[in-house]
Amino acid sequence: MILDESSGRSRESCSRGPAVVIILSVALLMALSVWLGVGRDCRNNTPNTRRLLEGVGVWNAWREEKPWGAPDLIRSDFRKVRLDGVNFSGANLFQSCLTEASLVGADLQNANVSQSHLDRVDLRNATLVQMRSVLATWIGANLSQADARGAGFDDSDLSNADLSECNLQYATFLYSNLGGASLRGADLSGAYLVFASLRGVKDWEKIKSIKCANIFGADAPPGFRSWALSRGAMEIDWNDYQVWLNARDRCMAEVKSSEEVR
Repeated sequence: MILDESSGRSRESCSRGPAVVIILSVALLMALSVWLGVGRDCRNNTPNTRRLLEGVGVWNAWREEKPWGAPDLIRSDFRKVRLDGVNFSGANLFQSCLTEASLVGADLQNANVSQSHLDRVDLRNATLVQMRSVLATWIGANLSQADARGAGFDDSDLSNADLSECNLQYATFLYSNLGGASLRGADLSGAYLVFASLRGVKDWEKIKSIKCANIFGADAPPGFRSWALSRGAMEIDWNDYQVWLNARDRCMAEVKSSEEVR
């Protein structure tokens, strides 16, 4: 299954060097994170949050009764709460606090966690397909073995996160900070790593696949660029986004075809 993750964002010409742009972007992200503040306007006194805090079983049963709904959980405070296996599919968790929460095996497919705090959250084996996470903080988060195909992590801070064996096919990391993150066994096929900060990233030589990924302007460790390009990654200017999408889809189709032959 090919997931088209077209962001639709406006792309203007960038005359500054990639390193300068990345540094400025990370600085802006940090400033915004401070401005948002952990716990800022988080709330627990809404019908949805009260129902959820009654227990994951109660919440999931309610979701099964109303599978078409998109629960409003904006600015919810679930810090250090155990929510393993919770059904957050399609939920709006914008500006929520999930620091140190346990969501092992949770379903966040198509959920919105933009501008949320997910530092040290435990999302092992979780479903994060097509999740939206713009300007969110994931510092030290555990996403090992999660399915994050097509997830959008643009402008987010994933420093020191555990992304080992995570399926990140088609995921986007425009201007994201992955410094110190572990990528052992991660599948980055078709990922968008344009202007991402990869300094200090761990186990990059053990990435499962980086075929068809766009690493244009990425601030990476010595040797990473040549290593990635030799394994099928691409460098396509972000101003040529549609060109990149077409090239990615052709590349991924070839990968799928070759896998079927084997």
